[in-house]
Amino acid sequence: RCLVGSEMCIRDRDTYLSTIESLQKLRPDMLLYSHGYMEREPGWLMARASETARVYSGMILDAARKGRLVKDIMRLVGDDFHSRFGQRLTSADLEMAVAGYIFYFTSQGMLP
Repeated sequence: RCLVGSEMCIRDRDTYLSTIESLQKLRPDMLLYSHGYMEREPGWLMARASETARVYSGMILDAARKGRLVKDIMRLVGDDFHSRFGQRLTSADLEMAVAGYIFYFTSQGMLP
């Protein structure tokens, strides 16, 4: 389980976004999604996944650069997700997403 749909999106955000862009160029009629369902409007799904990854990775990076604590970043992301999608994420999902992105940004030299 992951905030933006796949653990890969956290381990390598750039590869995740590049993969979505490549899939969009193929213009498929349907997409068999790895989390157990088929999407008959894959363009919508890919656009949403890409936008969500960009929004939340940017939000987490910005907050981490400002020195905010992980628990505060989790609250920020959770509140924003709830306001956008009307759903509450579990603390485990939030912790995995935030910690994963911080690890990724640190490994890429984007955070100290």
